[in-house]
Amino acid sequence: MRIWVIRHGDAEWEASSDRERNLTATGVQEVQSIAGKLDLPEQVAVWHSPYRRAKQSYEALSDKLGQHITRVVEEPLLQPDADVNLLVELLEAVDEPNVILVSHMPLVALLVRKLTQDQRIGGFQTAQVVEIKDDQEGQWQVEAVYAPSIK
Repeated sequence: MRIWVIRHGDAEWEASSDRERNLTATGVQEVQSIAGKLDLPEQVAVWHSPYRRAKQSYEALSDKLGQHITRVVEEPLLQPDADVNLLVELLEAVDEPNVILVSHMPLVALLVRKLTQDQRIGGFQTAQVVEIKDDQEGQWQVEAVYAPSIK
């Protein structure tokens, strides 16, 4: 299994609730920049948080990666304060060889550290991606880290 863990793009601070925060124009550009850097297989599922900025990040990704996306799931376990242990259990139970997860800090960092035991992953900048791979013996490794580049 291969997972691309993505933090949503830059978001506005003003909103009626944290769940309703929109991406900024910069956030959309960040996500589109990242999409251009990913070397994806032919088929990949996308799971995103129910928060607006994560959905908008998925939409910006799909503009660039649409031909690769085979399934889209709005996953409640991708909320910022979700239980990382439950998310790991869910990931271990699914039969998806390639998954993009669009979520939030601190969950994205906690998930990568939990799976890989790589303590170098302390945080994610907006639209950052960490690609991890399961070696089929239950060992996860960081394969690549991608940062957005915008003009």
